[in-house]
Amino acid sequence: MELSKTTRDILEKLADDLSNDMAQELIGQGHKNTGTLLESIRVVIREEAFSIVLEGSTLDYGVYLNNGRRPGGKRIPLEALETWVEQRGIANEEKEIRSIAYAIQTKIFKEGSPTFGSFKYSNNGRRREWIEYVLEQNEDKIRKAFDDAFFNEMEVVLANIIRGVDKQLK
Repeated sequence: MELSKTTRDILEKLADDLSNDMAQELIGQGHKNTGTLLESIRVVIREEAFSIVLEGSTLDYGVYLNNGRRPGGKRIPLEALETWVEQRGIANEEKEIRSIAYAIQTKIFKEGSPTFGSFKYSNNGRRREWIEYVLEQNEDKIRKAFDDAFFNEMEVVLANIIRGVDKQLK
């Protein structure tokens, strides 16, 4: 079954709003560096046989920002942290970049992430669960969009049934 244009518009608006809200939440949590992660956030509509799914995706490290890391877990690749240090302009000499990246890696290994000191970069007091936060804040909006989409589809189906009956009666 293909969705009507009105239903698709309702759900696409919801998907766009959720993508934008997630990007804003990441910025509020202090996670904007190059903007690559923000640009990678996608919420799309997927139609299945008997259901409609809103499916979200992002770059892999978005999951680590959402869930955090436990202390003593797998170490963050040093190269990724070196790139981050350089992009942030924290250092620009190779030896200093490597040293700072190693210190960050060690701190995250000991404390997990977010680290205690990282909260100073947050504008909203949060440093993780950006996905859950946005979904929770938009729960009513999501429910309303799906209700509107469902009722719109029911109207389309009923109108088609009535047209079909009218044709048979004529």
